[in-house]
Amino acid sequence: LFTDSILTPCLYTAFQCQSYQHYMNGECVSCGEDGSGCARLGLHADKWTGSNQSHVAFYLSTAPGPHYCLYHYRLMLELADPEGLEGIIRGKLKVSFITDDGSIQDFDLTENGPLIFGRGRTYVFFVYHQEDLSSASEALVHWTYEADMFNPLSYCVMFCDTSLPLARLTFTSVDHLATGVTEERSGEAVMCHQQGLDVLQVVSET
Repeated sequence: LFTDSILTPCLYTAFQCQSYQHYMNGECVSCGEDGSGCARLGLHADKWTGSNQSHVAFYLSTAPGPHYCLYHYRLMLELADPEGLEGIIRGKLKVSFITDDGSIQDFDLTENGPLIFGRGRTYVFFVYHQEDLSSASEALVHWTYEADMFNPLSYCVMFCDTSLPLARLTFTSVDHLATGVTEERSGEAVMCHQQGLDVLQVVSET
């Protein structure tokens, strides 16, 4: 890993966190006011601003190798509630990002099973990839509504809306935080509907 931090542009940013589960939930992607909440590993480890601290737990995701670098992102989905239904929908969600070179990279946000989403709420996912996706300017959202077989009230028979009301998708690189970059919204891309709609109703694929 140390050698890779020298030979590649990977930032290897680790974040201080209460536990690995909190880290994977995307709850620890801030460096804090003094910058000690995150640190670069490898060649630039000596630049950590919290060097006077000890026994502090930091977490970092790496690939199997031989190139261990992973780029980390916070994916935020803001759902709308245009009809004021305040209900919930259950299903599987995938997001694909299209980079400047035309490549498409997929993220399965529900690989462990369907999730329940509430209309009008915001959801944050912590994702990572071996390629730098900071040039991504377009996203494809794939939504599949799935009823809960143990909850008859979740069945959609007639005149019910199974679409995902997406208001905004924000894709933020979190690795740059430990580099001292302070520009507002640096590394962040906000993606809206191409036709300028306030809410995109993502129709279920089944």
